[in-house]
Amino acid sequence: MKTKQFKMKPPYFVALFVVFSWLADIMLPEYGFEIDSKIGISFIILALLIFAYAVHLFRKNKTPIVPGTKPEFMITEGTYRFSRNPIYLAMAIFLIGACLLFKNYISFVFPIMFLLIMDKYYISYEEKLLGSIFGNKYTSYKKKVRRWI
Repeated sequence: MKTKQFKMKPPYFVALFVVFSWLADIMLPEYGFEIDSKIGISFIILALLIFAYAVHLFRKNKTPIVPGTKPEFMITEGTYRFSRNPIYLAMAIFLIGACLLFKNYISFVFPIMFLLIMDKYYISYEEKLLGSIFGNKYTSYKKKVRRWI
């Protein structure tokens, strides 16, 4: 199976959506709400921890992390025991943390958009790729572990 090159990598979506959340806060203050900033910071820290651990697993198993590249190894340990996509999940949690920091209801559109984009344009492709490479091992893993949580 030929690997597909994506024009925009997931971290760029995160950065773009954080900027959009910030702009929503500035341009639409009437949709603001009150919440302790520590909650948003907690989400961001949790996201960074999940992300860092998942990256560690990729490095430990010497398999590429860039979406669309052919994996050398199928990771099923650590956070991959609970989610087939802990990196994308961490990015979504980070975006939710940003929404809580910016304290604007409109900004919650962006984590939803992120999840939909990842699900349709990245994960579906990656799952086909993993299925073609790892076969029954991946099919069995998919039956045991959910896509997100």
